[in-house]
Amino acid sequence: NAMSYRQLERYIEEIRASGQVAPELEVELHNKLGYPVICLVMALVALPFSFRLGRRGALYGVGVGLALGMVFLGLFAFSRTLGEAGALPPLVAIWSPGVAFTIFSVYMFLGVET
Repeated sequence: NAMSYRQLERYIEEIRASGQVAPELEVELHNKLGYPVICLVMALVALPFSFRLGRRGALYGVGVGLALGMVFLGLFAFSRTLGEAGALPPLVAIWSPGVAFTIFSVYMFLGVET
């Protein structure tokens, strides 16, 4: 976390040039761009439930949004761990949970009655 994106990128290139593989550093490199996007994804996930007040009330939407946020963060951490272990490519490990939940939220938003 102390290195900037460019510094970490150069450091990974040096490690690759020496013949070593460092998937945990590559995951961290992608995480420097992917982690800030989490805020947008979590807002997108909660958005459909904010419009579904209905009979259940506002707290229902907030509760579902919080639960889905926790599921998303758990999936993100699990995916990141798989990337650090080398089971997933770093790009896939960081971006796949965000893409999956964005698609899910768009699907849920399309079902909102206006």
